[in-house]
Amino acid sequence: MSRVLIVYATQPDNVALDGEEKNSPFTAALLRHIETPGLEVRPMLGRVRQTVREATGGAQIPWENSSLEGEFYFKPAAPRAPTAAAAPEPPRPAPPVAAGADAATASAVSADRAPLYSTAIRTLCLDATS
Repeated sequence: MSRVLIVYATQPDNVALDGEEKNSPFTAALLRHIETPGLEVRPMLGRVRQTVREATGGAQIPWENSSLEGEFYFKPAAPRAPTAAAAPEPPRPAPPVAAGADAATASAVSADRAPLYSTAIRTLCLDATS
């Protein structure tokens, strides 16, 4: 299976902490960083890992397992306005889509996913605490 990313809230042989806030340290960190524009998923997860490690005093360190190829953004960078002195940059190509993918898949791959994922995470967290 290619282009898969599995993220774990903590390292192997450990139990993720619930925390003392509305969300666990992992969920809070993920929500904090997932909507950062132009931040590719692997550096974003590095920020999540650092935030969780700091919040838990090193007791919890998120891990991931990935077969991703190329870059993946939950929230692509906003286009920059060209300056008068500089030539406009060519548009960034959309992430690759598997051969035979339909138009809906292609649209989903190139879409700004951060609000969708953030809403889903917040909804799931609220449902779990209700």
